[in-house]
Amino acid sequence: MEIIERSKRDNNFEIAVKGKLDTNSAPELEDYINKNFLQVPVPICHNIIIDLSEVNYISSSGVRVIIATYKGCLAKADKGFSLYIKKPSDFCKQVFETIGIAQYLTFIK
Repeated sequence: MEIIERSKRDNNFEIAVKGKLDTNSAPELEDYINKNFLQVPVPICHNIIIDLSEVNYISSSGVRVIIATYKGCLAKADKGFSLYIKKPSDFCKQVFETIGIAQYLTFIK
């Protein structure tokens, strides 16, 4: 898995994830999101955009990171925090729909 930071501007923190998001790589993504977005003392961005268009596989560990990020943003919703999933691959979208979390996530193009 590769994490590419695209921007920290216009109130958006956008990252792209490439490859497999599984047991081996999910902790790296979670740590990256926490250190750069959720646990920042004075955030410069309130929206996190995670581009999953090049994730060809997501395991339950990867889904857990997405859910944890969603819950982290939900806990700070009163401060304007939001999570957006950008262009999820067909595989990711199918997994989200199958396990029932697609209805809670906001997808963007």
